[in-house]
Amino acid sequence: PVPICAGAVFDGWYDGETPITRTAVISERRGNHTLVARWRFLPDLSITGSLSPTTITKSGTFGVTYTVKNVGMVASAASSVQIRFGNAGWTRVVPALAAGATYSETVTGAGSTLGTGSFSVKLTTDISNVVAESDENNNEAALGTLTVVRDPVDSNYDFQYKKRKSSDPDTAWLSTS
Repeated sequence: PVPICAGAVFDGWYDGETPITRTAVISERRGNHTLVARWRFLPDLSITGSLSPTTITKSGTFGVTYTVKNVGMVASAASSVQIRFGNAGWTRVVPALAAGATYSETVTGAGSTLGTGSFSVKLTTDISNVVAESDENNNEAALGTLTVVRDPVDSNYDFQYKKRKSSDPDTAWLSTS
């Protein structure tokens, strides 16, 4: 049987210091015989985050806040986080984390770097798989959609339409209020 221990990887059954394999012969003993399950404990990085605001103008800014937590039973090595906006994105460094420790950061971006449109925002921790983890299924978080719209016409300007003479072509211009 394969035993289960949360936060650890099963390393096998042992008879003292001898690993038990399918072909291992257990020495004859009288009475009870005890085999020991050995475990290798691993870190486990998980990620959560938020996006604010979710709609901006092209000249506006947005923020992505993320938290990486080592929910494993031992320290992790340094790793990285990828913040994706459709096909664009950033990569950020995450320091080594002790068991139970967290690392948080807020990154600010500009709508002008993305252009107009809707962008699915996704976070991924340990993108290069440098940390062997007890659970690789909690390394992503979807934050929703960032929508970037065109800037409205500045309200400090007034649209005026005038003809100087009836024979002039139509003319329109913006003037300051």
